[in-house]
Amino acid sequence: MEIELSKGGRFNLSKEAPNLKKVAIGLGWQINKAGQICDIDASVFMLGANGKIPDEKYFIFYNNLESLDGSLRHSGDNRTGEGNGDDETIYVDLAKINPAIQEIVFVVTIHQGQEKNQNFSQIKNAFIKIYNYENRNSLARYNLREAFSQETALEFGRLYKKENEWRFQAVGEGYSSGLQSFVDKYIVETKQEENKVKPKVEIPVVISYIDITKKAEINLLKAKVDIVLEKKGISKNVARVALVLDISGSMNHQYNSGAVQAFLERIVPVAFSNKRCNQEVYSRRT
Repeated sequence: MEIELSKGGRFNLSKEAPNLKKVAIGLGWQINKAGQICDIDASVFMLGANGKIPDEKYFIFYNNLESLDGSLRHSGDNRTGEGNGDDETIYVDLAKINPAIQEIVFVVTIHQGQEKNQNFSQIKNAFIKIYNYENRNSLARYNLREAFSQETALEFGRLYKKENEWRFQAVGEGYSSGLQSFVDKYIVETKQEENKVKPKVEIPVVISYIDITKKAEINLLKAKVDIVLEKKGISKNVARVALVLDISGSMNHQYNSGAVQAFLERIVPVAFSNKRCNQEVYSRRT
């Protein structure tokens, strides 16, 4: 017997269908205005205990139709929404779900909704339903009745694990930034930072930080350093000067403000003030 859920309603799969192994999540919708083309996509985010996807392959959409663990499969992109019944279907094998996955979020978005000035006010008869894939018995259904005006994305429902039981909740929460709303919410952003190619600092490059127009000024500073060392009686001492430059993004302000330039203009004359000086330049990547 199918249970009709309202927004926020929950359904315990493990109790209502204890032998359930494979389920299907059907999503459907219709366009309000006849002849209007509105491409709606169903996507899925499989989340770990931290509320993020553990791997990009656990983000299932029209360009990635199967999850990394093989437990979830997308039926493919339906660009028209024509006809009755399910427009797109997600097939889930509960036994294959990675134990690290604690929640599976089902979302529906309007492709290029903002660019085309389209939103969910132009969609009618939208629904999400869950049924036994093996015998086709419908278990629960949520018909979207909420009114939306500017929203281009919808978190429709979710499967989640609690006390080792799989449960389903009707969500019906709208967002205005399309699929990007969920990408920002569920995908860890640090991966992009880790993959960025950081600039290499080699010994010759350090000289490029010094403005060539200030060469005379540097020579003058070098002469002053020589005098100071001579007065102190340490002009013949061998010194090792190591220059360490932090080139991470947190140093942008120091480079742009000229602080690093000023520092180099002071340290380079010291390094070159004695021909016996052992000059070394190190770079530290952070």
